[in-house]
Amino acid sequence: MEIKKFHLKDFPADRIRVLFKDNKKFLDESINYFGSLKKLAQFLSVSPQVIHFWKKLNLFIPLVYVKKIVNERNLDWNEIESNVISYKGPNSSLVIKNPKLPIVESPELFAIIAHLIGDGSVNKNNIPIYTNSNKDLIDNFQKLILSVFGNIEEKIYKRDSGCFELRTSRTIADLIKFFYNIDFDSRNAKIPNTIKDLPEEYSIAFIRAFADDEGTVDLNHKISIYSINKSILLSIRELLIEKLGFKNVQISEKSKSYFYLTIKPAEIKKYFEIIGFYHPMKLYRLSKLIEIRNNNGVRRKHNGTKEEIINLLSLENLSTEELIFRLGVRKSNVNIPLKDLYNRGLITKSNKIGQKIIWTKLEV
Repeated sequence: MEIKKFHLKDFPADRIRVLFKDNKKFLDESINYFGSLKKLAQFLSVSPQVIHFWKKLNLFIPLVYVKKIVNERNLDWNEIESNVISYKGPNSSLVIKNPKLPIVESPELFAIIAHLIGDGSVNKNNIPIYTNSNKDLIDNFQKLILSVFGNIEEKIYKRDSGCFELRTSRTIADLIKFFYNIDFDSRNAKIPNTIKDLPEEYSIAFIRAFADDEGTVDLNHKISIYSINKSILLSIRELLIEKLGFKNVQISEKSKSYFYLTIKPAEIKKYFEIIGFYHPMKLYRLSKLIEIRNNNGVRRKHNGTKEEIINLLSLENLSTEELIFRLGVRKSNVNIPLKDLYNRGLITKSNKIGQKIIWTKLEV
């Protein structure tokens, strides 16, 4: 399938306003073409004063009028596009400066779509908002916007919860909705059907971005991706199997309105090599699990794990996860010795951070 390029002429005319390198030149040439300012105004069905202000104040011109002028004058759209220095939506929409025109259907565009369906949203005012506790993902989302659309003076807020919130131009939501006829409502959102016919890099970018937001790396050597939108998970499963060659991907129901997709232990190495994560902690966790699986043939002496746990905890307090990675064994091979040592009064829980238990060695 040919990769699409969305040119300015393909944008929704009623939602876009453009600013040229030289608004005055574009309008003066159009006035000369029609014979007078009044005739141009009549052609556009606006008052002459409106055109006067476009010129004098260097205002954004609604694309609907630009299209009428370009088509009437039979101008070259490529040349028109190259002279656009910024565009925006109606009213107070954030401006997209030094725009990437045309907008190319790229893996980065599909990553943006995935993030807006995942931890992102589009509010009632059509403003795209991306929220995440990991600043690396916020920064990466900003880079994705820059690479696909251009420069936007986005606003990043730090919430009381510790999460970061990035608000970008509503024009981005307008364009994506228009190009792909999709919604960003969590329950009804869908992946654009065109992804099935595009190179696998597009599927990889979408899945990675969505899992960065909604995925977990389980210490039992599984990867799970959660959503209230079962159809999204079904689409991801189809891409994993049909496009990327995964064999056994299951979707289960956590509750009546909450579902999860699971990559089984046998395929987490393949997931790591083909898809991976941008989220640094999830990537680290997965890489450590791959190391453990690669060293799975290493045999330990009887009670060896218990001795190593005692030795490690005599040096510093550690979480279960840290012990798993230090020892290079599976979670099940740590939980049983931990329980035995705890019951014997040799170790205890010194703290709990969220769901993470911190262990300490007791002096005997």
